[in-house]
Amino acid sequence: MKVKLDRHIQEFLEEFNLGEREVSIYLTLLKTGPNTIMNLARETGIKRSTTHNNVEELIKKGLISQTNFGERRMVVAEDPEKLKFLMDQKKWRMKKLEDNLGVVIDRINQMVPEAREKNIVDVKYYEGKDNAMLIYKEAFNADELRSYVNLEAVSEVFSDNAQLYQEAQKRKKSKLVREIIDASDSSIAKGSEFAKDDNFDFKASKTAMNLSSIDVLIYDGKVATINFKDSITGTVIANKDYYENSKAIFDMLWNVL
Repeated sequence: MKVKLDRHIQEFLEEFNLGEREVSIYLTLLKTGPNTIMNLARETGIKRSTTHNNVEELIKKGLISQTNFGERRMVVAEDPEKLKFLMDQKKWRMKKLEDNLGVVIDRINQMVPEAREKNIVDVKYYEGKDNAMLIYKEAFNADELRSYVNLEAVSEVFSDNAQLYQEAQKRKKSKLVREIIDASDSSIAKGSEFAKDDNFDFKASKTAMNLSSIDVLIYDGKVATINFKDSITGTVIANKDYYENSKAIFDMLWNVL
């Protein structure tokens, strides 16, 4: 039987750098005590393989430990007081990120003109909704996709995007998609719907989404931006160094959110 969770606590922990499934597993373990992966999957309603992966992440974060009862592997939730320690770690990581962000951004801004001089950068510009959709079609078919996105704004302008993404997922089950989205209720609801797919994960940020573009996509050695201030436009920069640095910054932000 699935354990009923306190929604207010769940929402707070999701803001605490925990995914929705991780929150469900952790709170369920606190209520049930030591448990097996199989029982935990049944009680949370999460696939066994997905439960196992999320338990491993929670072990890394220090919120779950494992022990053996006879020959059975059991997992145990750590005391909620551990959250205070994790909060201190998050503050330290954020300070480190803030201290280095200016230098990293300056370096990235230097890379595009440097690469252009060496003829190793390819920049393409797209105008109009139909042409901008070509960027999404390419990105959704990539093996990995990272994105900073205002899901609410994108869904209003590109209403066919959800269907386009789902069709791409059917063709390519191995795809990994991570999105850092704005924290509006509408965007979080849309992200939660996409997160029903095991390959999709998102984190919401109230402070990290003050971007001039509604979508920044990082995929297949490219960084694309899509905007619609005066008209719908898109830009795709293909450059290995720019891509790798953009991906590294995204992953760094992902780990501290």
